Amino acid sequence: MSIFKFETMNKVFSLFLFFSLISCPLSAQLIINEVLFDPPSGIAGDANGDGTRSASEDEFIEFINNSSVALDISGYKIYDTTNYNLLPGTDTPGHTVPANTIIPANGMYVLFGGGIPTGIPGDIVEASTTGNLNLSNAGDTITITDSSGMVILTFNSSDTGLDFGANQSVTRSPDITGNFVLHTTANATLLFSPGSTTGVAPPLILSPNTTGSFIFDPQAPLNRPPFEVFYHIPDGDMTTMPILMVFHGADRNGEAHRDFWIDMANANDFIVIAPEYSTANYPGLGDNYLMSNVFDDGDNPSPETFNNESEWTFSTLDPLFDYVKVAASNTQETYSAWGHSGGAQFLHRFVTYLPNSNLDIAVCSNAGWYTVPETAVSFPYGVDNGQLSTGNLTTAFLRKLIVHIGQNDNDPNSAGLRHNAVVDAQQGVHRLERARYYFNTSQATALNMGLTYNWEKHELPNVGHNPQLMANDALQFFLQNFLSLDSVEENKLIKIYPNPITTDYLNFSTNLNRPILVTIFNILGEEVLKTIMEKHILNVSGLKSGLYLLKIESGTFSTTKKLIKK
Repeated sequence: MSIFKFETMNKVFSLFLFFSLISCPLSAQLIINEVLFDPPSGIAGDANGDGTRSASEDEFIEFINNSSVALDISGYKIYDTTNYNLLPGTDTPGHTVPANTIIPANGMYVLFGGGIPTGIPGDIVEASTTGNLNLSNAGDTITITDSSGMVILTFNSSDTGLDFGANQSVTRSPDITGNFVLHTTANATLLFSPGSTTGVAPPLILSPNTTGSFIFDPQAPLNRPPFEVFYHIPDGDMTTMPILMVFHGADRNGEAHRDFWIDMANANDFIVIAPEYSTANYPGLGDNYLMSNVFDDGDNPSPETFNNESEWTFSTLDPLFDYVKVAASNTQETYSAWGHSGGAQFLHRFVTYLPNSNLDIAVCSNAGWYTVPETAVSFPYGVDNGQLSTGNLTTAFLRKLIVHIGQNDNDPNSAGLRHNAVVDAQQGVHRLERARYYFNTSQATALNMGLTYNWEKHELPNVGHNPQLMANDALQFFLQNFLSLDSVEENKLIKIYPNPITTDYLNFSTNLNRPILVTIFNILGEEVLKTIMEKHILNVSGLKSGLYLLKIESGTFSTTKKLIKK
């Protein structure tokens, strides 16, 4: 009985404090900075980043520890209006903060209704212990008690005068100290920003010698869902490193496709980024990924279902490139790209539909089938009904596109290979036949139109549908551009000839009056020759035909040159 009286008095005191907090300015250590009562419809409402939109799980409350000391919130309880009652033992918190939860000084704690929060910034990000914060779109009162049951913070939505069913969050503007406003008032391009104290997502900062991932959220005017991007940056000066974008196939495994390139990136100093267009955010392999949502139904195109360019998956690539450039302080003006299998399908259509992008070289390895630039066949196998302009084809044929195919990728029963009466009769029944048809027909189309044709076809003997082996071979096409032309100052110090090598000896002409360390690497980054030269001639008879990297060092001088052995 005495316990009941104590708890009742505690509740009464808490209720008194509750009204006091509503009527007085809040300057406590813990503040509420942003609340989402009404997640927007569709995938745009996926606030927790787990790939699905849920009216309850995507609700969130963003707290900030507005002080210079850490704050232990273990045992704190969070209620909405219906769950917080005066009588002891009758309230049911939407969330009880786990033990050992400490928000660092000036840190952030983001609480979602449920789901699996993914890629959300913030010092502590978690889902509620009940799976539902129960926030009403009509407005609500949020009450927070400490571990003893004392009310320490409240948020009464009616005090703001805002519409909490507006398909967006309410946030302080400016953050921490400002009044609450609708999120689009603080930032016109975002409907919410959990984990951010700026009203926009915190800037991504990339570092050399790192491997990881981040979430890229395409911004207006683009209308595409967020996706995870896997990356690798070698050690060294990342500001000048070339950037290679890598595209997965039907497995939608960006991480594995990034990993195919890590060793080669380390050996040749380029950045690898691999977007992963998940099934959750980009449902429908063919329409949303392989055919990029150009049409609502790519197999049945019509002018009515032709989507705006802002809704194409292709349209995310240049903004992603710009985002990575800023994050790495990178100065490259173009990027290269490689796709295998389904990724090669995506990539060759990207070149066709957005030929004026910042893409430099595209290597399309082992695509299953193609959108062939011929007018006698309807999209997606030809360009009839594809809403593709002649200007697009003219520019596309000028780009450097490599049709890259393993000669053993010739199994008509290969898993996942599309078959129907149209594509089999047009392009053939296996990937090798289809690659040859695509290249030859494209070349004939360009010739008939009187257009310049810069595409190439390269067949790799004794290799089938193997992404790692195809990636290894594809490197040679990128290295030709990744290595910049030797500077004038370097050429004054040292020249090599003949290059390409047609004999067994490579000559050096140099003004360096000291020994020279020469190291030669193959395209896989493997060291194949290393020697200190006293004379200005090098025996390279042991090198096979191919492309090599020649590193020359002497004292503090160092340079790398391309070397081709015929």
